[in-house]
Amino acid sequence: MNNRLYFLLLSLLMLTACSDPSSLNFIQKEVNPGALTLCEQSRCPEISVFYVEADPADRRAAIINPQIEKQLGELISSTVMPGDSLIAGVQPAVDAFVKSFQDYYGDFPEDALTYELELEHRVSFQNEDIISLSTVYYTYTGGAHGYGSEAYLNLNPESGVAYTLDELIDDVAEFTTFAERSFRTQNGIALDANISSGQFLFDEDTFFLPDTYGFTETGMVFYYPTYSIGSYADGPATLTFTWEQIGPWLNIPVPAL
Repeated sequence: MNNRLYFLLLSLLMLTACSDPSSLNFIQKEVNPGALTLCEQSRCPEISVFYVEADPADRRAAIINPQIEKQLGELISSTVMPGDSLIAGVQPAVDAFVKSFQDYYGDFPEDALTYELELEHRVSFQNEDIISLSTVYYTYTGGAHGYGSEAYLNLNPESGVAYTLDELIDDVAEFTTFAERSFRTQNGIALDANISSGQFLFDEDTFFLPDTYGFTETGMVFYYPTYSIGSYADGPATLTFTWEQIGPWLNIPVPAL
């Protein structure tokens, strides 16, 4: 085989791999507190941040990674900044978290309190039709307790753009009715009982789907953060569906597991 033909075949193989939605690779990244410039001259909070980003060699990374940076940056910065000043970037958001703690420590140097930031971001499900990225995080910035929650980012593997719920679910209104019955069954609430009876407190006693949802190897999960339908003591709530249960409602094929 001559060199010209060899390189032509190699180029075609590389092009095919890059266009295969299931071939997208993610790279593990970490914010190392020891490398933070802000921590060189002053006390630093406790930080553990691990996340993934698409391989920069893939053309879709230019679309996917800014979405990841925006979501994670806003999650982190929301704990120390007002909603209209959120930061769309992991490193600058961590810097803002550190700076907030150092400002507090500068005012109260004798206080033993320290801020805490723990974040783990990973691929929870990936195939040729969807990439679901899961974030589990916990922050503490003083007070009686910290705050933990989850987030998801559901991406179209071909375009790299995040799916909306309407794009994932066929007839969201009808699905919401189905989901309410499932929620009642999973939580022991009678079909004719007030949805807010027991531990849950839905606004206007009306069931709704949360904004946080994603996919795992076993199916689809809807996540209600703490305070969204109950008190802090009640904690978060989840509504889960197996692939078999959610399959008839999905606009994407059910994976062959």
